[in-house]
Amino acid sequence: EHEMKKKRPVEMKPAIMKALIGTYEEMMNRNIYYPPDDKKISYRWLIHRQVWAFGSYLKRPEKTYKSFKWES
Repeated sequence: EHEMKKKRPVEMKPAIMKALIGTYEEMMNRNIYYPPDDKKISYRWLIHRQVWAFGSYLKRPEKTYKSFKWES
């Protein structure tokens, strides 16, 4: 609770912060179909793959970059 007295952009009680991080981690571990790999991957890996693909495009613009299209 002493830490709660520090000035921070967003203040949350430790229990709320723990719940938020837990929910975030749960989301990052969920799987979604990723067409370029033709398989299901975690959201965490999806972000990794998209960053890698965009980085490759920046290094070699002649390559194409296709962003992931979120469909619900």
